[in-house]
Amino acid sequence: MRLTARAVVHHVLYFGDPNGKAHTRPADGTEPGFGGMRAGGASEPLGGWALGAQPHYFPEGLALPVAKGPTS
Repeated sequence: MRLTARAVVHHVLYFGDPNGKAHTRPADGTEPGFGGMRAGGASEPLGGWALGAQPHYFPEGLALPVAKGPTS
């Protein structure tokens, strides 16, 4: 991640789209995104980053399973 707008970026959340359809959903209201972007919705949480935060390191060999392609 390489920020170019540090004055306006507070954090970034990463999500996977296991069904390959999240990009087709319309935005909710005037802001980008939609309610299904939360964990348990239309996407899978993968991680995040916050300005000034220190990295968290997990044990060697720990993995997060991510689907290879659409699940439906």
